[in-house]
Amino acid sequence: MGINQVSQNSINAKNPFAEFGSKPNGYYFVTPQNQPDTFTPKTQKEKKKMSFGAKIALSALSAGATVLLLMKGLPKGAYKKLDQLSEKLQTKFLNEKAKGNLNKLSEFYSFSLNKLSSFLGKSKAINNFVSIKDITFEKIMSKNKYTQKIHRKITEVYESIGRRTVNKTFDKTKTNIFALFQKFEDADDILLSKRANEVLEINGVKKTVQEWIDEDIELLKKSISRTWNTNFGKSRREARFKQIQSAVKNLSDEVWEETGGHWRNTTKRELYETFIAEEKLADKKTALIKAAKQARSQITRDVNDNYKDVTNILDNITTSINLKDAKSRAIIQEIRNILSDYKKLSGISEIEQRPIINQKIIQKVNDLLEQVNSTKATFKYNSKVLNRINSNTKDITQIVNSDKKGDMQEILTIYKHIFGKDSQEYLQLKSAVRATSDKIDSAILMETDQFFDMMRDLKLGSAPTDILTILAAIGGIGIGLSKSENKDEKYSVLLQAGIPAIGAIATSLYFSASLVSGGKSMLYGALSGLLISKAGQKLDESRKKYFPVNETVKK
Repeated sequence: MGINQVSQNSINAKNPFAEFGSKPNGYYFVTPQNQPDTFTPKTQKEKKKMSFGAKIALSALSAGATVLLLMKGLPKGAYKKLDQLSEKLQTKFLNEKAKGNLNKLSEFYSFSLNKLSSFLGKSKAINNFVSIKDITFEKIMSKNKYTQKIHRKITEVYESIGRRTVNKTFDKTKTNIFALFQKFEDADDILLSKRANEVLEINGVKKTVQEWIDEDIELLKKSISRTWNTNFGKSRREARFKQIQSAVKNLSDEVWEETGGHWRNTTKRELYETFIAEEKLADKKTALIKAAKQARSQITRDVNDNYKDVTNILDNITTSINLKDAKSRAIIQEIRNILSDYKKLSGISEIEQRPIINQKIIQKVNDLLEQVNSTKATFKYNSKVLNRINSNTKDITQIVNSDKKGDMQEILTIYKHIFGKDSQEYLQLKSAVRATSDKIDSAILMETDQFFDMMRDLKLGSAPTDILTILAAIGGIGIGLSKSENKDEKYSVLLQAGIPAIGAIATSLYFSASLVSGGKSMLYGALSGLLISKAGQKLDESRKKYFPVNETVKK
């Protein structure tokens, strides 16, 4: 056979450079004829398998996410962000209008605000239809005693996870308080070793350093411990849990009566503008939070706490204000601006300026209340909303008028006078107190807000429908695997993509039940999916090595 007669197939069957190798000295040699080909079809096959696996994982996650959105609606934090965005757009539009700049920019703000208002109204309505789905599913499950038992058991598991998370958080917070006390005692040891008999005057009272420590600081530490155990100990948490149970006891029936119980409910405005279940429990939830924060203020309270509390109240008021009520929203923004000055006050001028700023805040709060009452007919503010806003404005007035410090801040005041306000020792103690205060706030928020909302949703039947998310993912994987070319591919994709996808969703749901925020739950789910995928790859390699599957590819 001549050179021109060489078969094309023969050329393509082998890498033309496969027979050559290289020695360290730079010479080349011909390798044996059975040298493995470095360019085999295996690479393409593996790429195809990986692509198929990615599709399976994507289909599973998509199915799960779709069901999750339909079953649970938008994350709680999303509504808050949208409200904040709406408020910013409102402020920008009013600023442009006040300047007389009725141009394309102001038109853009107005257009965006209207579209956002429409979306917010519709998005909040999603939760009502989620409630209808959850309650309907519960009613279906209740028709059979076995399915009813399954439904109840799933709910109990979710509730147990949430309660355990709350209790662990409070236990950790108590440990943080004891750690803070240890820092106080370490500071005391330093002072007593060098300055025990030094006389200091604090707020007109003269005592030795030892007396300030042994009498005042020790008394304040005992007060903190007593307040904590009385209001946040195990027995009190159990009492609040029963209070929450009582608050949500009849919620399912009440919501059903106002939503899916009768076809006439479909014409109700509230069904498309508010989250009915949330509205029904708003006052009870507010009372629970208020009582916990009052106890908290005995332990720790300063200007930053006042700022934070007033800001949170303004957030609550904002959610009750109609998106088209531009004047009320403008007043709220003015209050926020004054609060920024309120927070920044310090030094010599604080004593003179704080009463003035306090009065400005109170005046604007009264203006807000007057504006809302004067437009109640225009924006359809019912008596329940008006009473809530009235109560919130009274709370703001009470907060800004109060200059009482918490016990932790009273301790800090003593240390400030002993060490000096710019000393490293005092600044370290101040930082430790702030960190402990934040831990206390997180624990209270988790119990009275996040866990309260969880109990609300569980009463509506949310937990069993969450399980449908995993079932949807499994279904997506099953459909995808049915299209696999052979058993070997099926096993590989299942281990490397299918199971990790289910694991990611299940992990996300677990952290959600553990009262972790929606964003963090999704992140933890994604990370767990990645780790499970890596483990699946190792397992698949072992499977291929010890339990190979010899099967021809489907034609």
